[in-house]
Amino acid sequence: MPKTVTPPPDAAAPAAGLDRRSLAQRVFDHLKAEILSGRLAPGTRIAEEQIVARLAVSRTPVREALRQLAEYGLVFLKPRSWAEVIRFDAQDAAEVLEVRTELETLIIRRLAGRLDAGTAARLAKIRNEAGRALAAGNIAAVFTLDSDWHLALAQASGHRLALSLLERLDARVQCARVQRCTNVRQITADLAMHETILAALTRGDTDAAAACMRRHIRRTS
Repeated sequence: MPKTVTPPPDAAAPAAGLDRRSLAQRVFDHLKAEILSGRLAPGTRIAEEQIVARLAVSRTPVREALRQLAEYGLVFLKPRSWAEVIRFDAQDAAEVLEVRTELETLIIRRLAGRLDAGTAARLAKIRNEAGRALAAGNIAAVFTLDSDWHLALAQASGHRLALSLLERLDARVQCARVQRCTNVRQITADLAMHETILAALTRGDTDAAAACMRRHIRRTS
């Protein structure tokens, strides 16, 4: 029997951080963070009325947010009723691996000659922050920063469609990691591969960078 999200005792109070700028986007961001951190576990049922009470919003932004989560592949949606956090099986993981490998290899090759000093510094900064988060035992933060690193590469490549596709795929990548990959030794080795990829890009060795990216994705998926 799927678990169901229940509102906290203070559910009638407006949720902190949900402003009127874009309620649907704020609800989406909130629920996505809950799923990707593992606080909403696989199989958890998310009922519309409970989110409405918990976040003190109307049904419309909740429905829009749940629909967007379904588009990102993070929930199974039963319209006008509830959504359920997806469970990743071996086939799901294999399909994500296949698509992500080809997409990120394309991004690496598109980066040839485009990696400037500012982008390299930004990538190194994200990698260092991920290392500190790992040392502190904050695995959820490590996964978020790892995603930031890969998305920064895509942004630097200038390939707008690849960036858009990776942003959508990344949600499933993070969800799969939370459910399937929490081995600290493996995560440490995976982060080290960021340095190898960046070093190859910096010296202009696109083939080496692409090969390392393919190995990296196979390890992390």
